[in-house]
Parts: sequence; structure tokens; C-alpha cells
Amino acid sequence: MRRLVLLSIAGAFAIAAAIVLFAYLYERPTVLRVAVVRGSEDQEIMSAAAQDFVRERETIHLTVVPVDSLAASAAALEHGRSDLAIVRSDVEMPTNGQTVLIMRKSAGLFMTTSGSGISSVADLRGKKIGIVHDPMLSHAANLNLLNTTLAQYDIAETAVGAITLSVGEIERALTNKEIDAVLAFGMPGSDKLSETVAAVTRASGGKPVFIGIPEAEGIAQRSPNYESIEIVRGLFPGTAPQPTKSFHTLGVSTRLVARSTLSDTVVGDLTRILLAARPRLALRVPVAARIVAPETDKGAVLPVHPGAAAYLDDEAESFFEKYSDAFYIGAMVLSVFGSALAALASRVSQMQREGTGEAIRRLLDILREAREADHVSELDLLEREADVILAQSLSPKGASGPDLGALSLAVDQVRHAIEERRKVLMASPKAAFEPRLVKD
Repeated sequence: MRRLVLLSIAGAFAIAAAIVLFAYLYERPTVLRVAVVRGSEDQEIMSAAAQDFVRERETIHLTVVPVDSLAASAAALEHGRSDLAIVRSDVEMPTNGQTVLIMRKSAGLFMTTSGSGISSVADLRGKKIGIVHDPMLSHAANLNLLNTTLAQYDIAETAVGAITLSVGEIERALTNKEIDAVLAFGMPGSDKLSETVAAVTRASGGKPVFIGIPEAEGIAQRSPNYESIEIVRGLFPGTAPQPTKSFHTLGVSTRLVARSTLSDTVVGDLTRILLAARPRLALRVPVAARIVAPETDKGAVLPVHPGAAAYLDDEAESFFEKYSDAFYIGAMVLSVFGSALAALASRVSQMQREGTGEAIRRLLDILREAREADHVSELDLLEREADVILAQSLSPKGASGPDLGALSLAVDQVRHAIEERRKVLMASPKAAFEPRLVKD
């Protein structure tokens, strides 16, 4: 019985330790590696997010993995060197990546001067286009966007000259007729795009021409890595509204993607935490305000991670909801196990009581036999038998509690009776009185 009690106590401690270990592992932050282009605004956002998550004691922690390009960021996720990556929808999207959040949307903006005679993309045939270079963006991807747009209007790539230049070179190149139009790429309303518009405005004498792409939606349906983006009237600052009317152009999205094998719970938590931290991050890195939730259409070509979709669609399950069946089954198993353990303990206790009762009955018989013994040798045998009974009762499987007390009292009585009877049998009898005759 004593062993069973000790095993029960040990089992209780083991269960408590398992619960503590589970709670520790559950509360322990999950560390995710995120690949970002070195020196980019995305690195600033993720670094700020990593610090914010630690400060707020969030369940997700981030480790920033800087890479040299958007293609390298996608490759890092593809080959398992990161859990997350910030990629561009038109630059080698990783096959194992699924969207968590859209960091921002960027538009390809075609512009020219008022005297160029260019009013549509079709008019760019045979012209020279200056592509504004940005070290943080992919020049090859921007060139692909240009070629995709030209193909919509049956303009061969060789029919247009492409020249790379910086924002500072735009005004001079337009004024000197080195280029006929400009293709700039960036977030609508961003400072960099606004600087490009300002340079074209100066070269045009205050009247820049914005070239829209009315078929942007059609291009996006054929090439899902692109999307149609609206440039609204008055988006850019100036004395007159620029542009003077809204139009559509072709653009892409920069996305935070996660491995498709990453836990839905982890990705759901990451989505929730990032959206909640967005206002704080925007105070340090203004472009973080551009972070938005993606569309959760199940048939999307660029799929959303199920964990992010579940959170965004209010379908995310809480911990107890997710594991309620396991808790229910576990409670049933523990109940059955507890009942079986209690029945076993009861049976063992009953067997011990039966054994103790039999030992006490035998001790009472020994007590009677000791008082009736005629020889000391009989007493020795009875004493040895009482010792064996006592030794068995004191073993780990022997009596305990009140039974042990009753048995000890019986052993004491037996020993006392044996001792008394031994004294009687070993006492020397007195010699009989024999009178002596006294001689004179």
C-alpha cells in the first residue's frame, strides 16, 4: 500500500511537471526568420517590428535576415533559410510562399511633357523612355513591366529605347530631348514618386502629361503577378491638381509571405500582432502605414496563408476551441484511469487487510500454544515463527496504519507469554525434605 501511495504521489508530480512544461512551451515565443532586402524600407519595418514584439512581450519574435535583392529574398524562403520573406509579386515568387500581409502597392507611372505629342501608350512606338532607377527596386522587374505594357499594344521591345537615369537627371534629359517619356515606379503619393512628377512638371513648364493604361485590368487578369492601380486626381502636390483626372495604370504588390508549412496558429498570431503594431511602427517608419490585409479569395493565383485567412475572416480558433476534443477525450481517459487506480488500490488494501487478519489469528494461536508448551524447544519454534510473521508485516507489501498497530500488539503479547513460559520451564524444582538422624 505504501508503494502504491508513493507511486500515486510520483504520478501526480509527473502530471504537474508535464503541465508546467506544456505551459512553458506554449507561452514561449516562437522565433521566425524574415528575409528582407538589405538597406530597404522593408528592413527598417521588420527591425522595428522585431523590437516592438520583444518590448510588448508578444508570442512571436522576429529575426531579420538581410539579403541583397528581392530575388534573393524569395530564394531564402524557397530553400528554407527563412520562415518569412518580403517579396514582390512580379519577381520570382517562391513556390512554397503564401501571403500574410501586403506591405504596399507600387505603380508604374508613365509621364511626358506637354509638347511631346504623346498621349497614350500606343504613341510610345519608336520613342525613347527613361526608366527611373531606384537601388531599392529591381530594374529588371521594372523593365519587364514596361515590356508587358508594350506587348498589350503590339509594340515590340526593340521598337522602344530604354534608358536608365536617376531622378536628378530627368529634367535635363526631357529638356534636351534625350528621352521622350519617363517610367517611374513607386507607391502612389510617395516622396520618391512625387519628386519624379515634380521634375517632369518643371521640364514641361508646369503641364506634365500622365499616360494611363486603360487595359490594366485586362493585363492583370492575364498576368496575375500584376494588378490594376488607380491614380486619383490631385494625388501629387502642386499649384494645379496633378493629375487633373483619375486614371488606371499597371502595378505590383510587395508582400510578406510565409512558408506554406508554417503553423496556421503561428501565422494567424503574426497577422494579428503585425496589424495591431502597425500604428506604432508607422511612427518610426512611415511607410509601415501602407501595410494592408490581402483579399482572402480561395481561388487567388497568389494564395493567402490559411492561418492569415482564418484570422482575417474571423474564423481563427482559440486554443481551447482547437483542442477542446483533445481535452474532452483526455478528461475521459484520466477519469477511467483514476477509477481503475482507485479500484486497484481498494483491492490491494483489502488483500493486505486479509493477510494481516490471518497473521493476527496465527499469533493468537501461538499465544495459546506458548502458554501450554511443555518444553523450551517448543517455545523456541513458536518464537521464530512469530519473528517471521513480524518481518513479513514490516515489509513494503505488509500491513500499515491501524492493522500494523494491532499486529505489533499481538507480537508483544506472544513474546511476553513465551518469556513467562520459558521462565517457568527453566526454573529448577526444590529438593524434597528428608530428615537426618543425629547420632550421639
